[in-house]
Amino acid sequence: MTMPIKSPLHELHEQLGAKFTEFAGHYMPLYYTSIRDEHLAVRKSVGVFDVSHMSNVWVKGRDAEKLLTLTTVEDASRIEEFRGQYTAILRDDGTIIDDTIFLHLPGKYMLIPNAGMNEVVTKW
Repeated sequence: MTMPIKSPLHELHEQLGAKFTEFAGHYMPLYYTSIRDEHLAVRKSVGVFDVSHMSNVWVKGRDAEKLLTLTTVEDASRIEEFRGQYTAILRDDGTIIDDTIFLHLPGKYMLIPNAGMNEVVTKW
């Protein structure tokens, strides 16, 4: 059994009193004071999230834009360079494989699938 991967911010989370959980092979902070209090604070003000457990998939080449338009619910041609879009990756039958963010960078796109979904998204 492999040990969960610790975030680069793990020591800081510990110093701040985080309560941890294992998630998709990563050891991540779940909350500090209470899930409810932190949820409300983010809704009313602002919050910072450690997303180091998430992965990335690069999509590039002549048909990158077309591929993203065909496999997500977003028209990739509408997204300007240096902009991102929250979207969902779909199977042929329209069911969702994963929700993701894709960023349009010069000559390529970067998908940010959820933790543990990198291989699934890449194979699709």
